[in-house]
Amino acid sequence: MNQKRLSFLTMILFMTLFLSSCGGNAAKEREELLHLTFDEGAGFTVKDVSGRLPDTELNYLFAHAAYMDSRDPEWRKDGVAGGSLLLDGTSTFVSYDKSDITLQGKALTVQVWIAPRMFEWDDPNGVKNGTDLPTGLVSQSNKAKKQGILLGYERFGRLTFQVGTGNEWLSIWADNGNLEKYAWNLVTATFDGEAGEMKLFLNGN
Repeated sequence: MNQKRLSFLTMILFMTLFLSSCGGNAAKEREELLHLTFDEGAGFTVKDVSGRLPDTELNYLFAHAAYMDSRDPEWRKDGVAGGSLLLDGTSTFVSYDKSDITLQGKALTVQVWIAPRMFEWDDPNGVKNGTDLPTGLVSQSNKAKKQGILLGYERFGRLTFQVGTGNEWLSIWADNGNLEKYAWNLVTATFDGEAGEMKLFLNGN
């Protein structure tokens, strides 16, 4: 799984991210790829608390505004543990180059805390027709090439986890497990290539 960028594209939410990969089943082989807490509180950079990557600059529309005073992103004091950041996937989002994060190995875990305010409209028949375009919480994917991962949701907050192995594009959807607006939701997705399993959890269920 080797795509151009790893992006955290969200629709008006607060988020904490944990991403890890595993070369095998042994816990000692687990590698923490990225851990963002979004509790910096000010400024235009975010810190990877795993210590693996240097601080990165937010993609923030108003950081260098031409016709208005520059202003900080919407940092908040309240979060799951520490602060949080308001992201909308357009004016404020985080991305890393593939040279920084390459998704590979036999297993992967992605975990996100998210408190959405709204869900945008999409095609209600998209999943059935195979034309779904989920809003990505974490995405490093190329569906046409059947590569990468996408953890996201569709209308009304229905969750999906999608993985491309290079040979096939695999998708699972959460039934009766939609994100709750104005509340913290813990979303966890796992992929185990050896076991042939993909799992998607909402608040542990």
